[in-house]
Parts: sequence; structure tokens; C-alpha cells
Amino acid sequence: MENKIKAITLALENELHERDFYLSQSRKTDNPVGKAMFVQIAADEDGHYRRLQDIHKQLFLKGTWPDTVSATVGSSNIQETLRTVAALAGATLQASRDDVEALNIAIQFEEKGHSFYLALSNGAETRAEKDFFGLLASIEREHFLSLKDTLLFYESPGDWLARTEKPQLEG
Repeated sequence: MENKIKAITLALENELHERDFYLSQSRKTDNPVGKAMFVQIAADEDGHYRRLQDIHKQLFLKGTWPDTVSATVGSSNIQETLRTVAALAGATLQASRDDVEALNIAIQFEEKGHSFYLALSNGAETRAEKDFFGLLASIEREHFLSLKDTLLFYESPGDWLARTEKPQLEG
């Protein structure tokens, strides 16, 4: 049980650090696509943090995976946020070098988070624990892919638009 509490403690630290990073970046960037992306991911990370706090408390008090804490967290809508803001902003916005650097750091965070939660899911003792960490791993993976998508938007808006727009036949 001690290892599980340590893992949750580490997860709490990571989620808090990442949330604060995303909020900080959302204030620094002038790019509306980056701002919306960072704000949305910060909100997701805050939700993970709060759920992990509940689980940590129960593990510490009872010594077992809590049965009173829901094994779900709110789902993420990062891809929709990106598409909506990018469509409104148009393809002419330039990203700063700092924006690109922040995205690369964030991509690393999410890749590590995915691996971390996947490992916790694989080592879970109960179905609820496995499902919870599996869900967090999938959300971190979604964040990773969305950040990569945002990086493509920054580096090549035309390619991003061509890839994400659905072809339509007129006739």
C-alpha cells in the first residue's frame, strides 16, 4: 500500500506542476489557439488533481482503494477546442518561439504522464483502480496528440487545415 500512496503522491505533484505550467503558458501566449489549448488542458489537469486528492485521502485513511470515489474523471474535449479556435483564428497567426518551446515541453509532460498512468493501470489490484488509471492514461494520450496537432498548426497552418478539413463534393 505504501508504494501505491507514493505513486498517487507523485501523480498529485505532476498534475499540479503541469496545471500550473499550462496556466502560466496560457497567460504568456498571444496566440488564441495556444491560449485555448493551454487553458483547456490546465482545467483537465486540475480535474485529475482533485480526483487524485480524493483517492489519496482514502488510501491514507483506509489503506485500500476507495469504493466511494468514482473511478471516472471528466472527459477532455481538446480536439474540439483546437478545431473551434483554429477556425475562428484563421491560418495566418504566427506562433512565437516561446509558444513552440512550451508545446514541446508539454508534449514531453503528456508522454511521460501517459506512460506513468499506463504502468499504474497495468499494476492495479482492483478493476476500479485499473479502469481509473487506464482512463487517465487515455486522457494524457489525447493531450499528447492534441499538443502535437497544435504544433503542426503552428508550424504549418495550411497543412493542418488540409488535414483536418473534411473534403466535400459539390455537385
